[in-house]
Amino acid sequence: MRSKLLILAIMCSCASLAGAQERTLNRLPEISKAADYTVEYSRNSTGFWAAAELSGGSTCRISKPNTGFAELDLVAGYRFSDYLRIGAGFGVRDYGLFASSIRYKDSSWSFPIYVDLRGSFMPTVYRTVVPYWSMDLGGTVCDGFMMRPSLGIRVGRERSAFLLAVSYTGQCIDIRKDVNRYISMMSLRLGYEF
Repeated sequence: MRSKLLILAIMCSCASLAGAQERTLNRLPEISKAADYTVEYSRNSTGFWAAAELSGGSTCRISKPNTGFAELDLVAGYRFSDYLRIGAGFGVRDYGLFASSIRYKDSSWSFPIYVDLRGSFMPTVYRTVVPYWSMDLGGTVCDGFMMRPSLGIRVGRERSAFLLAVSYTGQCIDIRKDVNRYISMMSLRLGYEF
């Protein structure tokens, strides 16, 4: 009987010692975010951005025949946030076979050079489709002053998105030698922004 009591006393003392141990979990120290130099480019909210856009449309003249045009633009600049990007753009525009009906010049080509301001109406962090705006101000080689506001949608992530927009283009064009006329054009723009 003494041996049974001794074994019971030893077991109780071992159980009480086991319960008295400290239960802490030691973890590895966390690395601070400032020390992490790897950032996924597509999630970076500021920095360089670029876009390639293809436009096609027509002049909007009531009393005279309308002329179609096609344009390819490349834009690059700095992205301050989802709401504001500033860039410079240049492009190639072709008025097609009927360029002489709206322009004094024989060539159907012109080359827009402009400043581009654009931004999204909503943040793109949690959405893949957001509305955006764009405003181009500048001029074209072989013509004159140009302005082009656009409204459209961006489909994709923050730094990788397809663009679809409707644009109004106001363009000063030489209709006769030393005589300019302001001509309105509407177009559909397709593009890719990264």
